[in-house]
Amino acid sequence: MFSRTADILHFTGNSVTTSYNDRKPFIVPNSVVKIDNGDGTFTYEENTTAVDPAHMDDYHRADAFDRSNVIDKSFVKLRELALTYNLPSKTMEKMPFEGMSISLIGRNLILWTPVDNQYIDPEVTTFGNGIGAEYGEFSASPTTRSYGFALRFTL
Repeated sequence: MFSRTADILHFTGNSVTTSYNDRKPFIVPNSVVKIDNGDGTFTYEENTTAVDPAHMDDYHRADAFDRSNVIDKSFVKLRELALTYNLPSKTMEKMPFEGMSISLIGRNLILWTPVDNQYIDPEVTTFGNGIGAEYGEFSASPTTRSYGFALRFTL
């Protein structure tokens, strides 16, 4: 899927990939430079020019729809976990109701995504629920993790 969030993080230098080498100049491994011989032929030599950290976004995003902004949409998520304790019926004998339970609830507790998706929850989209949502996201808000509790009474 296309991720506008990844694109923005690459542009601003806030993604994991743009902080490569602790934002210090580096030479792209195994890179070459094309040399024009002046007679219509070209040769290639080992690159010795470092990428300037001030222009890291030029290296990481050749254009807005660069391959680095297309991420794997697969994921595994622990969407909700609820731990419930039902009070024993013997405890409820003197109460005006038949049963009572107490629950601790957590939502969006764990999200696993592939290494190339360090940006967003693949279920989050700003394109709605239609087919457009299948193609990507455009600066979607992060998923919220929440915790809560519940008291339930049976009359």
